[in-house]
Amino acid sequence: MGALRPDADKGGVDVLCAGGEKWMLNPHVGSGFTHISKELLEGLNPAPYGILNSEEPGSGWSGYWPDPGKDVWSPPVSKSVSKFEWGGEGHTSQ
Repeated sequence: MGALRPDADKGGVDVLCAGGEKWMLNPHVGSGFTHISKELLEGLNPAPYGILNSEEPGSGWSGYWPDPGKDVWSPPVSKSVSKFEWGGEGHTSQ
C-alpha cells in the first residue's frame, strides 16, 4: 500500500486490510490498517466486545473507572470502525 494511492470510496471497495511490516520500513511488527465502508460498517456487529471497541463514556474514561455504578458487562459499543478493535493497541481515524 505504501507505493499506491488507493481511493477505496471512489473504487467502491467495502473492506480493505493491509499490513505495514518490513516493506515500508516499519519498525513495528503487526501494524496495519482496515478500511470499512460506512454502508457496511453500520450492519456489522463483531464479537467479542471489550473495552477497546466501546464508545467512550460521556464523562470520559477518567470518570468511568472510579464510578461504582458503572456497567462493566455491557458498555456501549462504538459506532465507528473502532468496534472491530480487540486486543492490542487501537488507533482509529474517521
